[in-house]
Amino acid sequence: MGSKSCLWGFAALLCAQFCVVSPSLAQRKSSSIRIQNPALLVASDSYRGRKNIVCNYERKRVGIGFVRGKKFFFFSPKLKKRLKKKGITCPSNCMVPGEAILGKLERDQLTEVKLPAADSCGLSTTGEVTSQPRFGRAVIDGQTVLYIPQQPSERDEFTVLLKTALPHSAQQVQVVLDSEYTASDGSCTILGIPDEIDIDENEETALPLPAQDSCGNDLVYTRERDPEHGTLSLSPTTYTPDMHFLGADSLRVAAEAPNLERHTFSLLLHVVPSQLEFAGDEASLAPYRERLTPREVRHFLRKVALRGDRAGEFERIGLEEGREALVDALLAYQVPSSVEQVAESRADAMGVWSAACAYRYWYSDSSLNHWLYQMLYGNPLKEQAALHLHDHFAIDLEAVKNLFGCATNWGFRDHYDKLRDFALGSFSGFTKLLLTDTAMSYWLDNRLNRYGADQTDIGPYYTVSRNGNQNFARELMELFTINKFDPYTGERTFTEADIELATRSVSGYHSRFQTYESNIPGYNGWYHGQGVVTRFESALAAPGSVSIFHDIPGASTTRDFTPESFIDYLLFEHPAGSRNIAYTWFSRYVYVHPPEEITEELSSVLRDTRYDMKALLRVMLNSSSMFSQRTLGDEVDSPVEHLVNILKSLNLPASSLEALATLRFALSEMNHSLLQAPNVFAWGMAGDNTLGVQNHGEPWLQNQALLNRFRSVNQVITQQASEGFTPTTQMFSQWSSQTPDQVIQQFEERFNLHLQDDERSLVRNYLDRDNSPWDPSNRSLVDSRLAGLAFVFSTHLKVITK
Repeated sequence: MGSKSCLWGFAALLCAQFCVVSPSLAQRKSSSIRIQNPALLVASDSYRGRKNIVCNYERKRVGIGFVRGKKFFFFSPKLKKRLKKKGITCPSNCMVPGEAILGKLERDQLTEVKLPAADSCGLSTTGEVTSQPRFGRAVIDGQTVLYIPQQPSERDEFTVLLKTALPHSAQQVQVVLDSEYTASDGSCTILGIPDEIDIDENEETALPLPAQDSCGNDLVYTRERDPEHGTLSLSPTTYTPDMHFLGADSLRVAAEAPNLERHTFSLLLHVVPSQLEFAGDEASLAPYRERLTPREVRHFLRKVALRGDRAGEFERIGLEEGREALVDALLAYQVPSSVEQVAESRADAMGVWSAACAYRYWYSDSSLNHWLYQMLYGNPLKEQAALHLHDHFAIDLEAVKNLFGCATNWGFRDHYDKLRDFALGSFSGFTKLLLTDTAMSYWLDNRLNRYGADQTDIGPYYTVSRNGNQNFARELMELFTINKFDPYTGERTFTEADIELATRSVSGYHSRFQTYESNIPGYNGWYHGQGVVTRFESALAAPGSVSIFHDIPGASTTRDFTPESFIDYLLFEHPAGSRNIAYTWFSRYVYVHPPEEITEELSSVLRDTRYDMKALLRVMLNSSSMFSQRTLGDEVDSPVEHLVNILKSLNLPASSLEALATLRFALSEMNHSLLQAPNVFAWGMAGDNTLGVQNHGEPWLQNQALLNRFRSVNQVITQQASEGFTPTTQMFSQWSSQTPDQVIQQFEERFNLHLQDDERSLVRNYLDRDNSPWDPSNRSLVDSRLAGLAFVFSTHLKVITK
């Protein structure tokens, strides 16, 4: 109890730093200042924690980039080259020269030390004495430092701050005066050694090191320490980062020349994307650039495919083969038979044997075991799509399980199988299948929607109203197809009178037992005997044509509909049909509330492909809008998406029956028990539009929901082997010998999360405390803190949102 209380207390401490409103969930605020010379606009931005800069030349915007250390870095290398041709040096690679200036110390005499007049871009420098010499006094006189001796000395030194008009360009220079110093011109030194250098990913880059010292002597460089994530070459001095590496690296070189003592320099290298990340146009469905950065690939998989596969194969394809190959691989993926077999066994283990019926029942626990295992080890894109389909066509299978007698499993599993089979199939085909789907017929009472008599009705359900039942027709229009209101104009898409007419159009179904002499196909020999089937009988349908949608512009029609032709009319001819599905599916996968032009374009894709969901996804997932800034943090994960993301991020096994039971319980605690929707509106996952509001998933962040989520996440992470999980001592063993900073970096990579400086400081202090420092030899201490760190990262707002 004590460790859990400590963990929750630490979470509360961090929440003040971590739990902030996502920029897409609230209005962003930014501030800017204008620098007069050169004219630079500096604006706060979230790109890797840097300051983004818009470079202006003669009052015209010519580029965008950021200042890192002592230089301006363009996001577009091509733009940089074009500017160079025009003679525009909008300060790129401008170095304030020098780490040290050496000079001759004359005893009891005034000594003059010349400062560099300009940096490497020609910007004038000014000096400021920041630390006075020990045996004298230093003052600045223009470009000269005057050293006034006050005590006898053979050597003295002080520091000067060299600055230009470029912000962030100041550099400390050490001035060393020695009575024995000699040089060909009396002042040889090395100018222009940078502290930090930005490197384009995957490209060999010449390091901007001076070729000569200040006296014109050629410098010879030798390696002191090689970089960890790249290759250093000498003559010329270049650095090539490892393939796909992004982040910080460092190296150390030494420089020598005649009449110059050996100098060593440490260089900090920042390997950055060669192009701006998430640079897509949010209002365009045109294909995004082919080459993706690691962060783009990970975010993409996290958003559309439950973080991808555990082996990282999809991530490899995205990095090495590009965007289109990644989308193709996801759409074409076939689950190994071994995964299917294990998933089936995990489901059968939760079945209930009935001696009276002579077969095993499948209830919600069986199906949920099967589905959770598939989410963790199967086709991630398909299971994410099935999750969206289930949220759209909500049903509580538990509520109808006892209506089928000995055929319980027939309707139960039949619906579950259809849900997953059609997740990447035909949306219109799935919608029409619901007419004969026994579980949905019982859930929405369409089996009671009859206008004639039938003596073969099942059990107590033969007494029905001959005026029809509106439940299915209402939800078919309001939730499944045309919605109640247009998402842009707010105009109604149907009236109450239209519901009565739609009820007549989808009438005529009844359910009955059907006896099978052999096993039901595809059910592993478990299911003998009877199954419940739902069929259409014309004698039970309302006769005649209907005149419907007269008050809806562009939708009015008079026809003699069959139930299937009525669904086709809603999806293909009613002006709101394809428009609503396009709007909803884009909101679920990309960002909430797209521009109307995107919705219209996707509507055409749906109609042209007969609602082929693979075709729709291919357009959306390849699009520029999919990789725009607006997709970042726009939606809150549902609990099941969050749990699957955590388990995959930490590579935690969860295949045992005990582990799956823990996950089912956690989902129940978070009010997200799949296949048991709370009502016809389901859970309202992010992107859902059934209530006519822009839904980013905010209800999942309400106080009690968030508390339940944190408690359940902690329970899943801290499970012991006796309950089906790997103990934490084994779970984090690969990190136990690392330093706190290395551990934090590992967690950042696992969760695709870049901590801010204040966040990193808090986490480091948690791992390495003053009164209880980080000690790799103390295994229990390390395991406890690693488990706590896993909880902290798992509950970070940027991990909960996508």
